[in-house]
Amino acid sequence: MDNLTHTLLGAALSRAGFNQKMRHASVALMVAANLPDIDIVTGAWGNLAYLESHRGITHSMLGVTGLGLVFAGVIFFLQRKSWRRHPESFRAPSFPMIAVVCLVGTWSHLLLDFTNSYGVRPFMPFSDRWVSWDIEFIIDPIILAALVCGLVLPSLFALISEEVGARAKARGRGGAIVALIFIMMLWAVRDWNHRSAIAKLSAFTYRGEDAVTLFAYPKPANPFLWNGIVETEHAYFTLEVGPDFSALSLNKAKVFYKPEDNEFLRAARETRTAKIFLGFSRLPIYTVTKRGEDTLVTIHDLRFESATRRRRAFTTSILLSKDLHVLSEQFNFAG
Repeated sequence: MDNLTHTLLGAALSRAGFNQKMRHASVALMVAANLPDIDIVTGAWGNLAYLESHRGITHSMLGVTGLGLVFAGVIFFLQRKSWRRHPESFRAPSFPMIAVVCLVGTWSHLLLDFTNSYGVRPFMPFSDRWVSWDIEFIIDPIILAALVCGLVLPSLFALISEEVGARAKARGRGGAIVALIFIMMLWAVRDWNHRSAIAKLSAFTYRGEDAVTLFAYPKPANPFLWNGIVETEHAYFTLEVGPDFSALSLNKAKVFYKPEDNEFLRAARETRTAKIFLGFSRLPIYTVTKRGEDTLVTIHDLRFESATRRRRAFTTSILLSKDLHVLSEQFNFAG
């Protein structure tokens, strides 16, 4: 998910109690909650390198554990150095507690990214398999609002109380805990709705064909409205699944027919760019276009299809000559 959500979740975890267990817990959790995205540095080598590395080893169970422990070691060293200079200022730092805090932060990142349709590869380096819960959009305004309210409102209420003369009390823990509980409840609702949407999609045939693959992911800011994608033997169907699942209309489905397999598709799939992209893509659709004597094969991930955007996101383009030599190959996030 977006880094603002990761940061706010780290702050909420600290406010919920970890800030009572460790010095500078808020900073540690907010940084740790973003550490797995250190793979962004691979973008310096281009879009394809970033696609191949993003949500890879740094987003695996082994990776987030290693990052958390290394970060904990850095914090322990710095706090130990400060404590030796001023032992009367605070108690000696405890590495086990620092490690727990940092691991909570890095693992929270893995959990959040697992909830959306982009997915993670938690079993690297042993397996490149992508897994995802598919219940969240990449950016969720509802979660952001819950975290902001849980972190800001208690401080605002404390300020108002102080101005009217009430005795100041430590505030914030309750709001953070309520925000975290709300997020878990939201996930439970969305999981139920996701299962219901998949079940409804599976109940139909699509132009005489049974579904091979079923996929659903939520629209932003609405836990009851889903984008459904159905793969059959010869086509993909995209349609909206609303809260009234009985009102699913197949007549409004958008259809993407699969091209017949041919030598150009096979040659394109053998390129390095296509192999990396197909290792990531769960719903690849192909377009074959003639360019004079050459042939352009375009591969797009249907998860990122947008009805409002003219250019498709997450697109691989392979240009082949008539004798199947690769003239160019490229991947673009923006289409």
